[in-house]
Amino acid sequence: MKEKAMKPLRMAYEKIRGTRERIVSGLKDYLDGLPQKTRKRIVLAMLAVFATLALYTFGKSLYDIGRDDGRKLNIGHAGQLPVKGECGGKIHHNFIKQYKDGK
Repeated sequence: MKEKAMKPLRMAYEKIRGTRERIVSGLKDYLDGLPQKTRKRIVLAMLAVFATLALYTFGKSLYDIGRDDGRKLNIGHAGQLPVKGECGGKIHHNFIKQYKDGK
């Protein structure tokens, strides 16, 4: 019963896989056919786009540090978490001693 249900899924997977392989193969053949000079230009253009976006991100981060957004951060609701031990909410003295001794 499961094999009948899996057959359409398997066929769809194989179709998608075949289409992907054809596209990758065609793109690889196209790029392998490009002259060396054109390849260098493409790589340099990609590097320039990456460098521009990286510098923009870095600059924007530095700019945002200087703004007053950090003062708007409200951490008043955060407090110390309660620690419950063996003695009804109080930390057991043996536990503290073991912690200090490194056991």
